[in-house]
Amino acid sequence: MQLRTLVSQLNRTESPRSPQLDALKGELGNINTRGSFLVEEEQEAWDSMDPSDYLAAHTPNTENDPFTNFVKDKILVPYHTYIGQRTKAGTQLNKETRLASYDDAKINTAINIVAAMLSSILPVLTIFVLNQLSTTNARIGLTVVFTAIFAFLLAYFSTARKVEIFAATAT
Repeated sequence: MQLRTLVSQLNRTESPRSPQLDALKGELGNINTRGSFLVEEEQEAWDSMDPSDYLAAHTPNTENDPFTNFVKDKILVPYHTYIGQRTKAGTQLNKETRLASYDDAKINTAINIVAAMLSSILPVLTIFVLNQLSTTNARIGLTVVFTAIFAFLLAYFSTARKVEIFAATAT
């Protein structure tokens, strides 16, 4: 019975994201150049470039939308380089490589604040801009543009399916 439970949990384990895997491989490579930490067969285990060949022991992030992934994969490293290390934000994992870890809950809170601000600003901005236009055709055209922007933001900031985005923009 216990083996069945373990296999079931293993099947639900996700692969690491590519940037996470690249950072780990970079750390292992740095360790390997300073001393023989990994030897032949052990080094070969890390040769695969496909993230699905690996398992992530960390609990997967509950937020898996494109914007969250963009922030974690592209924004967090420059943030740490220019701001985070000066303000001692995050947990320093390696002083030589300046590898740091940030709390997922805090990152998700910041992302949710940005999303809430955008969702609050867009309707008011739409009304303000449409009020400035004098012709009906211009207002209709700009309504189409703002609806397209809304659909894009909904797709980018959420995990909504196409049918849900279509329903939201049709109303």
